[in-house]
Amino acid sequence: MNAITANAESQRRIFNHFSERLEERFGGGLDALILWRALAYALHAQDWKLLRPVARVNRKGRRVFVCRLADGRFLFVLFDCQIGLPITVFREGMVIRREGKGTMQLGVPHDLR
Repeated sequence: MNAITANAESQRRIFNHFSERLEERFGGGLDALILWRALAYALHAQDWKLLRPVARVNRKGRRVFVCRLADGRFLFVLFDCQIGLPITVFREGMVIRREGKGTMQLGVPHDLR
């Protein structure tokens, strides 16, 4: 994986969006900065024990991964793999659009339950 390539201002905007969606979709009590950094590190390290690939969203490097939070909930994360950062989060059951393939409802693979 590539190193993080976004400049400081872009990283700040991306993190702010990530943080807002995390609170909106998963409530308070999660440290957005720690989670954001851990996810970016896991992608960079290709830690597939923490992150499981779910779907390619587009050909420019956007991908969705799933991970389990410490409290047992599942978190779906949209990454921009070209810049190496998580962009936003989704809950199970939400629908995403995939370039050239239509929509997909997010569900946790049976072997992760």
